[in-house]
Amino acid sequence: MNNFQSWASILTIMLSLNLYSSVVRAKIDYDENMDEYMSSILTLSTISVVIFYFVFLLLQSNIEKIMGMNIKLISYMFVYIIFSNAFEFTQTRHKAFLKYKEFTIISFIMAITSAILSILLVNFMEKKYFARILGLTLPTIIIGLLMYIRTINRAKKCLQVKYWKYALELSIPL
Repeated sequence: MNNFQSWASILTIMLSLNLYSSVVRAKIDYDENMDEYMSSILTLSTISVVIFYFVFLLLQSNIEKIMGMNIKLISYMFVYIIFSNAFEFTQTRHKAFLKYKEFTIISFIMAITSAILSILLVNFMEKKYFARILGLTLPTIIIGLLMYIRTINRAKKCLQVKYWKYALELSIPL
């Protein structure tokens, strides 16, 4: 479980290009086009994660040894990275726009849901480590999926290179 969490934390920052870190600054420069900005950089982040996933598949046996996990768990981690990233984008937007109520409510729901689900799954599943991973990640994936869909649906355009350049200039150094 700790191995999964550690790798997920490291890979989320690297593979998603840390693009969520540009959201606060983008609020200043693209306030009127924030939906398009969010959608565009979320799409870029997803493209990056998917490309790296295929690289991991090509190097599967070496990656399994390095990470100490099988490819099924690594694949699940990539799904988690995509949707936890959507969650992080939305939470960062809430912070930037000072929507602390939404931020607090979502964080509270995530914490309670993860704890309850973890306890239930650990009691009913054979593989306790996997039950704990599911309990920790499933709420993030589900809420992240909803946030992902909402972010994409809010925008008129999901792919704008000017936003990609802007976000990469801010995020890559971080």
